[in-house]
Amino acid sequence: DPQKYDGDVNWALAPRHPGSSFKILNYTSALNSKALTMSTPIPDGPASYAPEPSWHLTNYETGSYPSCFLAQCWASSENIPAVWTELSQPGGTASVVNMARTMGLNVWDSSCNGPLTGTTAGWPTCNGGQLYQDGYSGLFDTTRAPDTFGPSLTVGGYDETTVDMAQAAQVEGDGGVLHPATSIEKVTNSDGLVLYQWNPQATGKQ
Repeated sequence: DPQKYDGDVNWALAPRHPGSSFKILNYTSALNSKALTMSTPIPDGPASYAPEPSWHLTNYETGSYPSCFLAQCWASSENIPAVWTELSQPGGTASVVNMARTMGLNVWDSSCNGPLTGTTAGWPTCNGGQLYQDGYSGLFDTTRAPDTFGPSLTVGGYDETTVDMAQAAQVEGDGGVLHPATSIEKVTNSDGLVLYQWNPQATGKQ
């Protein structure tokens, strides 16, 4: 209810569709498999995919080309080649989910299939995942089987938070090193004495 909760939603932490920004996880997973390279030709043509047969995939501009090299497909953010890459890499969508989790993302699950198991930072939890209140009926479930996600994953079909997406993109820019997001870099007292200093090198994970 936007009228009831207007101003109380932190969009940096609330789940929302990431759109094509999720493609970085797809292509990173594909390249990491070494089955595809930046010069691999990727088909680009209208298609429908199971297990989402009613989903007829098109590119944003509705046109398509016979093919494009992976680097070109990524740079132009075409939808059809992205999903083809997702499903054609070893492990398919499951590999993309695993790569997303490795890069600090928890893919949003829109249902809670188990009992509430307590609270985390004030939020109810279900099977250990964080369950959002006030209009959100899902959770960030780190235990959901990777092979249960559909191919719309790579074009933003599952929600993420802005903070997690920025954290994942940071991995790309730092040579594959994951630095957990932080909001406090340094704390000093009134005399300028440093009480706390964030050390990104200590928190980095390859």
